[in-house]
Order: sequence, then C-alpha cells, then structure tokens
Amino acid sequence: MTTKKTIEFSSLKVEITTFEDQSKYTFKGALDDKVREHEIPRADNKDVVFDLGQVEKISSTGIREWIKLISAFKNTKSLTFENCSVLMVDQFNMVPESLGGAKVDSFYAPYFHAASRKEIICLIKVDFHGPILAKNQAPPMSDKDSGDALEFDALEESYFSFLKYLNRGI
Repeated sequence: MTTKKTIEFSSLKVEITTFEDQSKYTFKGALDDKVREHEIPRADNKDVVFDLGQVEKISSTGIREWIKLISAFKNTKSLTFENCSVLMVDQFNMVPESLGGAKVDSFYAPYFHAASRKEIICLIKVDFHGPILAKNQAPPMSDKDSGDALEFDALEESYFSFLKYLNRGI
C-alpha cells in the first residue's frame, strides 16, 4: 500500500510517499527560517530516500534545521540522498555535518558547453562514476543535443570534496 502526504511551509514543500518498506521525501523550495524540522514526519525502521534535486536556497537557519532533521532520522534502516542539487553539494562541502552519515546516490554538477556558451547541469551517479570520482576528477559528459564534450565548470578538488565524508569506499 502506498500513501502520500505533503507538508508545506511558506518556502518549502515536502512530499512524502510511503511504500511498505521505504519512504521517499521530495524537497521543493528553500530551507530557511520558515522550516520547522519537528513538523516533518519521521519514517523509523524503513529505508528513507531524500530527493534533493529541487532545493533552491539554503539559509544559515535552514541548515541548522536540516542538521536537526537528518539527525532525527537515525532510527531508519538507511538514509539515502538522491538528485542532490548543486546548492546541496555546495552545502555538503561547507558543512560536512549536513550529510549526516547518509549515502549519496546521485548529485548534479555544473558543466560548460563551449559552442553555446551555456552552463549545463548534469546528473552524476556515484556508483556508476565511482572510479573516476575516486580520483577527484569529473566524469566526462556530453551535450544531449549536439554530442559535444562538455567541460567541468568548477574546481574538481573542491566540488567533489564532500565525497570523502561518505562511507562508500570512494
């Protein structure tokens, strides 16, 4: 049986889909002073996935609430972050505690398409790209339309530094 529930703050919506043995939380909007972590339901004794692809802003108060929230999920079987936005990756790098011991399945990274002079955000799958990420290098990516190779648009050593905090053997 699947159940759905939505928790709304003025700047953030959390959509919770609960399956028999897993709960998925999709965060949309800003983690700021309007978010109250204690109002977000917990999913004890389940595998929990946080989809962070639509987190658009984080304030200092928001990161404090975030750290309290992920700490409150310590009774889950597992906690996995997927589709982590560039903003979330920046936060993981600045405040490693914001990872909270979670597994990171996938995250977005900035690339540059020289021909169009545009930034393209690409999804990196940690398991698939693990060997190259272990070398602190950006996986090769290409433009979906033209097939042109893209250039990584950040400092690899800095952008991927959060990976060293994961217990994944990377």
